[in-house]
Amino acid sequence: MRLFETRPGDDGLPGPERALAVLALVTGTLMAVVDTTMINLALPTIAADLNVSASRAVWITNLFQVVCAAFLLVFAGISELITRRRLYLFGLATFVVAALGLRYRVIWKRCWYFAPFRD
Repeated sequence: MRLFETRPGDDGLPGPERALAVLALVTGTLMAVVDTTMINLALPTIAADLNVSASRAVWITNLFQVVCAAFLLVFAGISELITRRRLYLFGLATFVVAALGLRYRVIWKRCWYFAPFRD
């Protein structure tokens, strides 16, 4: 007996697709944990920049989680209009472009030959 095999009488996805579904769920959960950890690590700096006390800074994390939950509802509705696959690929591409943009922003500001284009 293998972990993700298809047996007669099984409901739901076939075995190989079930493994991909579990992988997607685990990856999504991991990303949510990493996002919240990232906000918690940056919280002292964010609070200092906004000049708020530590007791009020906790609301930054709460607000972040509420906004993420609200966007889940919005994007669930959008996924009904377009396919889930297209929406997932669009989100993944947006994430990669944003991450690369932040990475190369540092290089952009350090390069002397980009000086006329800097803000």
